[in-house]
Amino acid sequence: MKHLFTFFLIFSVQFLVAQSYTTNPALNNFTTSTFNYIGCSSNGQTIRARVISISGTTATIQVSMKNGTTFGNSGSLFIRTNSPCSSTSLNSISYNATSSFANITVNLQNLMPNQSLTIIPVMFSFTGIRRHSGPITFTNSCPSNFMWYSQADQSWAKNKMNNNCTIQNAGCVISCIAMLLASQEGNNPLSFTPATLNNYLNNVNGYVPTCSLSSWSLAANMDGPGGVVFQSSNSFSNNWTWLDGQLNLCRKVIVKVNNGNHWVLISAKNGPSGIASSYKVLDPGNSFYSNKTLSNFNNTFIEGRSYSGNWKANLPYLQENSTEFRSNSYEEEYETIFVEGTDGWLIPKKKVVAQNDDLIQNFKPSELSIEVYPNPISAETFTINIQSDMVEKLGFQLWNSIGQQLYEGEINLHNTGQLHYFDASQLQNGLYFLTVKSQSKSIIKKLIIQRY
Repeated sequence: MKHLFTFFLIFSVQFLVAQSYTTNPALNNFTTSTFNYIGCSSNGQTIRARVISISGTTATIQVSMKNGTTFGNSGSLFIRTNSPCSSTSLNSISYNATSSFANITVNLQNLMPNQSLTIIPVMFSFTGIRRHSGPITFTNSCPSNFMWYSQADQSWAKNKMNNNCTIQNAGCVISCIAMLLASQEGNNPLSFTPATLNNYLNNVNGYVPTCSLSSWSLAANMDGPGGVVFQSSNSFSNNWTWLDGQLNLCRKVIVKVNNGNHWVLISAKNGPSGIASSYKVLDPGNSFYSNKTLSNFNNTFIEGRSYSGNWKANLPYLQENSTEFRSNSYEEEYETIFVEGTDGWLIPKKKVVAQNDDLIQNFKPSELSIEVYPNPISAETFTINIQSDMVEKLGFQLWNSIGQQLYEGEINLHNTGQLHYFDASQLQNGLYFLTVKSQSKSIIKKLIIQRY
């Protein structure tokens, strides 16, 4: 058996607080002055500062003397931006000579996702002494990569909602909420899919007869206390102010589009406010993943619901290392190929877009498809039927559900319709992924070992 290593690379970030703000130095670590600014340099004993808490969008900074003594002189404490010489103050308070520390707050509400703010506490005593600490940098580390589910996935497409509808026909909302649950820190994506969420809602009377949710908060309760939480609703069309406010709080927003006939998930904002193309959309209505924004939905959303969570940072995706072609006669773009039953793991694939007929004739990617049977697998072996229009060497790997590679090998393809037999006798019951790669395409099949 091949040495195990992580395939679905998940970077687990321990957030300092419930919100997504991180600090440098880290929470409760002191920073001291290392500056010598002409005209506004420290002319007294250096002070130190640290962030002692972040609650919601408010950070509390504690300032004290470097040696822990009292301030000795009364005065004012300012929060400057970028430099102690700055004329801009985010906040100011008075401090007493007999105090050994002073607490001052900073509002981070306007700090956009993935942006940073550097501040420097500066003290002015009434006797003319100026002191400052070293810088403190806040970063809104709100993750924007999320799990994606298709309500048309055959693993759950025909599952009944309240015995009246199917997930494929009416499950856009629960598919969006399943994306949130699967993207929450500590939640196993295999335990939070449209299928498992639908089972939960059926058991707790979570639907009204029309298959709509009986409660927007009830669905998010599936992962229990400390998980995803319903926060806010909006019933006005194109309420960009509300939408921006929710995203700035690192909340994710489910909005109604297509004249009220569909719901999608907005996971991030990358651009100016009020511009539909700035808002990244995950659409459960597609059978294939594609990069979308609100501009793909007539630049309009009708209403919305927001959710908070401790979102996973750098959610994984599978990337195909395909051959790169370089020529002035074509341009490259990215698409995501169909990944059967992979519960939303994305595979970006390079695609050549021809600009003349000669390139189309000279470059033809191979057609590749595979079929695995039986599936679910209850026997000691299973069969892979490979269809390809080219004679080539294929690579294959088998992974378990937590991203460990179990097997790796090659298949020399001599003709289409080749059958290959795989020994599954050592595999335990559970979920596995089989990857088959050609030079121009990658296909993943979900396998279930189910022996009674």
